[in-house]
Amino acid sequence: MRSVLPILFLLLSLSALAQNTITPPDGWKQHMQGDRYIFTPNTILQSNFTYEIMPLEKNIDAELAGWLDNMAMNTIQEAGYSIPASATPQRRTLQSIHIFGTYAEDKAGKVKNFFLVAYRKADNTVRYARVIYPGSPKNTNLNVAMSHFAELAKKEGITVNAGNTVSSSDNKQKETTTTTIKQQKTTPVTAPGQGLKPAEIKGIVINGETGIGVGGMVIIEYRPYLLLQNGSIYRYPTVAPYDLDVAASKIAEPNRWGTWKQEGKTLTVTLPEKGVMKTERWTSGWFFAKAPVANEKLKGAFMTIGGGGNTAMGGNTMIVVSNNINFNDKGQFTMKKVAGGSNTDFDVSTSTYSNSNSAGTYKLNGYSIEMRYNNGQVVRKLFYFYPDSRDAFGIGDDAYVPD
Repeated sequence: MRSVLPILFLLLSLSALAQNTITPPDGWKQHMQGDRYIFTPNTILQSNFTYEIMPLEKNIDAELAGWLDNMAMNTIQEAGYSIPASATPQRRTLQSIHIFGTYAEDKAGKVKNFFLVAYRKADNTVRYARVIYPGSPKNTNLNVAMSHFAELAKKEGITVNAGNTVSSSDNKQKETTTTTIKQQKTTPVTAPGQGLKPAEIKGIVINGETGIGVGGMVIIEYRPYLLLQNGSIYRYPTVAPYDLDVAASKIAEPNRWGTWKQEGKTLTVTLPEKGVMKTERWTSGWFFAKAPVANEKLKGAFMTIGGGGNTAMGGNTMIVVSNNINFNDKGQFTMKKVAGGSNTDFDVSTSTYSNSNSAGTYKLNGYSIEMRYNNGQVVRKLFYFYPDSRDAFGIGDDAYVPD
């Protein structure tokens, strides 16, 4: 079975930079069609490879994943193609980037690969791009195109679902307000500690689900779910539950809310899927996570890894991006991002812990971590331990293991 979805764990930025033009990838040709940018590799052999960045779509209030699905289907149909029964379209959401990939055939049996990505900006406009090319799904130009789109996402300042971010400095008030507006388009939050009460929370459940790993390989990912005592379930939480505005969240992101019921070792979960409620019985592969004790400390270097590529499909494209965090038992942390084909350990000195933008102090309390950066920024996220180890834990929707 063919697949064209090299999942990219994109490095995101909260900075929104004004941009009037979009330059092509190095060595690529560009031409305009209205407000649409069309890029092609500057080689004869790849002349049928097209990468298009579409004009900004305004006032998109629909769920972005479903919207991108519709755009993909329209793109395929308008090109005179259809998705055969043998194809399994792949959909993925990584750090607010929505991804759709499949191959399709025309009436003569000619095959093309269709790959679409989209993100929502803070002003509720949507930027999306599409890559269309024939032949084998393995294609090094796909990596170039998606890296180019990732850079555009950083420049345009996409909406990042990154937890409840506040600032302790008066001169950061303007930045704090902007950040809050961005996040409320994804997960609405309250003032710190004014969301769910501990007594309202049943726990955090981790469920094993199929995903796409580095190189395009199918892997098992363990994703968090927040269970409430009243029978409600919240899919893929990232913010600290004690800051979650439940009522506003059910309005802003209804596709993440459903119900749960446990019968022995079976967890019955009902959640929305493509506009309808779907019930699943989890008989295995799920477990309750553990909350840290108040003011518990961590020690050591930890890493979360994501990435993509098509090496699992015989290609030669590989992208790896990891977040490395080092904690010490004095309540300090430092964070580092590593991009490339491999990861290396990093040493932490006293001067590193004093870095204003990537280090600070942390505090664990219940299912939450509060990270106070030395530049005044405060980030509060979901935190939980895996049940059999204090060395494996989750921060938001990311799992960390010893580096």
